[in-house]
Amino acid sequence: PQAVIDAGYTFERVKENGSIHVTFASMLSIAQSENDNIIVYGNNGQIWIKNPEMKAFKQIVVYDITGRTVGVYGSMSENIIMLDTYLPKGLYIVRMLMQDNSGIVTKKVLIQ
Repeated sequence: PQAVIDAGYTFERVKENGSIHVTFASMLSIAQSENDNIIVYGNNGQIWIKNPEMKAFKQIVVYDITGRTVGVYGSMSENIIMLDTYLPKGLYIVRMLMQDNSGIVTKKVLIQ
C-alpha cells in the first residue's frame, strides 16, 4: 500500500523486510498569487517589494531555491519595502504572511 501526502512525498512499505521507502516529488513549483497588486523584484542583490495597497505583513521570509531560509523579517506595511539582505545571483521565493492572518502571498524573484 502507498500513502500520498500533500507535502510532496510518498510513503511506501516494502513487505520483504518491513523497511519504509520515501519518494520525494519535485517541490520547485510555486503558484504565483494573482489576486494581489504586490510586486517583488530584485535589484543589485537586494529584494524590493512594491506594496501599493499598503497591506500589513506579519512576517516576510525569503528562501533560496533549495528551500533554505536566507532572511526573516518582522511586521511591515510600507508602500515600498527593501529587504536588507544582499543575495548572490539566483532564484528566490518570498513568502509574506498577512498581519490579520488572512493568507500568505508567495512570489518568485530572480536576482541577476
